[in-house]
Amino acid sequence: MSPSGSSLRLWLAYLVAFGISHEIAGIWDGAYLFSLWYPAAGIRFALLWRHGARWTLPVAAADLIVQSLLSTVVAHEPLSLEMVVNVTLPSLTTGLVIAIIRHEGRRNASEQAAAPLSLGLAAMLAPTVSALVRGGWGWVSSHSDSATTLLPTSVFLLGDMLGVLIVAPFLLWLCEGKERLRELRLSWPDLRQAGIVFAMGWSLALLMPDLRLMPIMLSMTWLGLRYGSKVAWIAIILSSGVTLFWSATVPDIPRQIGLHIGLAVAAVSAYLAGSYTDAQRAAQAVIARRDRLLFQAERLKTLRAMSVAVIHEISQPLSTLAIESRHLAAISQGDTEYARSAALIARKVEILSTMIRRLRRFGGRAVDEPSPLALGLLLGEAMRLALGETGGKPGRVQLAVPEAAIFVMGQEIELTQAFLNLVRNAISASPAGPITIRLTTDAQGASILIANPHAHGVADSGGFGVGSLIARAIIMAHGGTVIREDGRDDLIRHTVRLPTIEAHHA
Repeated sequence: MSPSGSSLRLWLAYLVAFGISHEIAGIWDGAYLFSLWYPAAGIRFALLWRHGARWTLPVAAADLIVQSLLSTVVAHEPLSLEMVVNVTLPSLTTGLVIAIIRHEGRRNASEQAAAPLSLGLAAMLAPTVSALVRGGWGWVSSHSDSATTLLPTSVFLLGDMLGVLIVAPFLLWLCEGKERLRELRLSWPDLRQAGIVFAMGWSLALLMPDLRLMPIMLSMTWLGLRYGSKVAWIAIILSSGVTLFWSATVPDIPRQIGLHIGLAVAAVSAYLAGSYTDAQRAAQAVIARRDRLLFQAERLKTLRAMSVAVIHEISQPLSTLAIESRHLAAISQGDTEYARSAALIARKVEILSTMIRRLRRFGGRAVDEPSPLALGLLLGEAMRLALGETGGKPGRVQLAVPEAAIFVMGQEIELTQAFLNLVRNAISASPAGPITIRLTTDAQGASILIANPHAHGVADSGGFGVGSLIARAIIMAHGGTVIREDGRDDLIRHTVRLPTIEAHHA
C-alpha cells in the first residue's frame, strides 16, 4: 500500500476512535460542559507522539469534524467560530508541545539516556499547556462577549490529563511490539510485593477518608520508582477503574471533582516516577556498555604494545636474513639455480620486511598522529565496510563526491569509525530504502550529508545509540559538528561539518 493510502487509513481510524471515545467521555460530564475523564485526549496524544507533530493539522481537522457533526446532528447546536477555536486549540497546543520536546531531544542528542523521561514530561506538559491556552482563550472571550461563560481551567485540565495518562501509554506500547510488552511481566516475589504495597495504599485511603487519595499516591509513586513506567501505568489503570466507577455514581459535582483531582495527582506522580526509573535504567545500560567498550579498548591497547615488541624482535632477524640472501645471490653468479633461489629468497624477505614495518607503524604511536586525509576515499572505505558488515547490496548506498579531492586534518582510523557508525545506522534504520552520501565543500569547510528514508514499520534494534555518540564525539574532537534533521519528506538527514585544509598540505 502506498504511503498516502496508509496515512488515509490511519486518519480514518483516528476519526472513528476519537468519535467513540468522545461519546464515552459524556458519562463524566459535569456542569461545565467538560468531561472529568476525556480518553480522546489520550488517543490524540498517542498519534501525535508516534507519528510526529506534522500530523497536528490532520488531527485538528478530525477533531473538528467529529465534534461539529455531534453538535449539529445530535445536539442540534449551530457551529460557531468560538466552537471551532475551542475544538482545535487542544490539538494545536499538543502538537506544539510535542514538536518542542522532540526538537530539544534532537538538539541534545548526547543525552539519549533521558529519552524515556521525555515521554513522561510530554504527557504532563501537553494537557497543562492546552488547559492554560484554553483558559486564556475563555478569559478573552468572556471579556469580549458578555454572553460567554468563563469555564474553569482546572476541569478541562483534569479530563485531558487523565485521558492522556490512562490511554496513551497503552496505545504507544502496542506499537512497540511483543518484545517491549514482555517488560510488563514480573516475577512472583516482585508481583506479590507490588500487590501488597498497592493494597495497603487503598486500604489506608478507605480506612482514613480524611487522607483522601494520599496513601494511594504514595504507593503508586513507590511502584513507579521500583518497577518503572509500565508497572506504574498498571497501578494507574487499577486506581482509575475504581475512582472513575466511583465518581460516575456521585451526584455531588465538587466531590466528583475532588476524586478526579486526587486521581490526577497520583497518576502524574506515579508516571513521572516510572519514567525517571526507565531513564535511569537506560543510562545505566549505556554506562555499562561504554565501560565494556573502554575495557575492550584497553585490551586492544595492551595487545598493540605487545605486537610492537614482537615485531621489533622479528624485524632484526629478517633484516639479517635479507642481507645474507642478497650476499648469497651475489657470490652465486656461477651457479644460475643457486643465484635464482637466493634472489627469490631476498625478494620474499624484503616483502615480509616491508609488511612488518607497516605493521609496526600501525601499532606504534605514529598511527595516533593526525595526518592529511582525502574525505572522498575515507567515505568510500566507510561505505564498503558498512555494506560488508550489514550484508547490503552495493547499489543501496549512493556516494557522490566532487572530482577535486577535499582534504581534512585528522586521525584516519577514528574518522573512518565515525563515518562507519553513521552509515551503518542509516542502513539499519532503513532496511529497504536507498542511502545517500553526498560530499560538498564551501568557504566554511566540508559538508557530508548522510540521508536515509524513515521506515515507520521497522522495530527498534534495541541498541542504546552508543555508535552515534561515538561518531559525534570523534567529529567534535576533530573540530566538526553533527546535526540530525527529520524532514517532512520522511528523510532522516545527518549533516557532518569538518574544517578543510589546503591540498598542498596533503
